[in-house]
Amino acid sequence: MKNPLRYRICFTLCFALSALLFAGCKTLEYRQIQNDFNRSVEADNAGNPFVSQHGQVLESLTPDYIRQLDPKLRPNAWMIRSVSAWRAGSNDVATAASRKGLDEPTLVAGSRDHVVLQMIPALVIDSDLNRRWIEGGRTLDASNYVTLYETAGFVQAWRQLSGPASQAINAATPEEVVDYFHYQRWRLILNWTAVIVSIKANEEIVEAQKRACGVLKVDRDPMFAAQKEVEQIRAISPFSNLIKAHGWSPPVQ
Repeated sequence: MKNPLRYRICFTLCFALSALLFAGCKTLEYRQIQNDFNRSVEADNAGNPFVSQHGQVLESLTPDYIRQLDPKLRPNAWMIRSVSAWRAGSNDVATAASRKGLDEPTLVAGSRDHVVLQMIPALVIDSDLNRRWIEGGRTLDASNYVTLYETAGFVQAWRQLSGPASQAINAATPEEVVDYFHYQRWRLILNWTAVIVSIKANEEIVEAQKRACGVLKVDRDPMFAAQKEVEQIRAISPFSNLIKAHGWSPPVQ
């Protein structure tokens, strides 16, 4: 006759061992997803976007998968999902993942995950506006600029970067994340300026530039705000090289 106590102990031990093995396998699998994501980001930073790899990461890192991870890994997983979705053009998914990551109780203030999750809403807006502008033939009427691109567009994105994203940065934030933050602000200003100068009426261009300068807190030209961002990026950063490759030169005072 079986000993009931021994049976229960064996069952409990087997169950616990299975759970540990499952958790271990999940962690190893997640590490591979992280590696794939990091390779994609390195390609992005080198100026060779690897969008297909981001799509594969996005397919692997589903919400159900993330919920099964160790709670300490979840903020990072949501950050990876949000960035991969943004790079793959799935902006609604990117925004939703950003919100989920910011809600995780184990999110560390000032970490790469924290800062990037706060940046995502602005990056999504910038991508949407750039896509719309290109599809519209890179030209627009003044009325379309105000209603479709300005207040609910570039201004909102800048305020997200200047508010929640900027406030997420603290003494513990890695230097490369700070570089990335300023690089994306630089890109946003360039995209914003390109849209402004594509307005058909010259007098409306001047007025739009004045309003943009007011938001960016500079005089005369938004490019002065862009230069401020460049000056915050370390010379050894890959983002500094990307800016140079873009042909950037400081505006004339």
